[in-house]
Amino acid sequence: MRISLAWLNEWVDAGCDTATLASRLTMSGLEVESIEPAAGDFQGVVVGEVLAVEMPRPEAEPLVWHRARYTALAAPPDGEDADATDLTG
Repeated sequence: MRISLAWLNEWVDAGCDTATLASRLTMSGLEVESIEPAAGDFQGVVVGEVLAVEMPRPEAEPLVWHRARYTALAAPPDGEDADATDLTG
């Protein structure tokens, strides 16, 4: 049976990291076959925040301007924390 660590944390506060939790479950008689990430590595992710939405002319309804701030998150291959790059210029 597969369970999510997030789901398990809703029921029990393990108070330890995933590897320690797996070891404790194994020592208590439950088999932990594998630990797998729910999602793969993300690369080239861009996060944006809409700062303002403006309609320059009410009669030109389809024309809408957006001001936004974008940040590109680049995950380094060695597993360190991601760097954020501000793309607003």
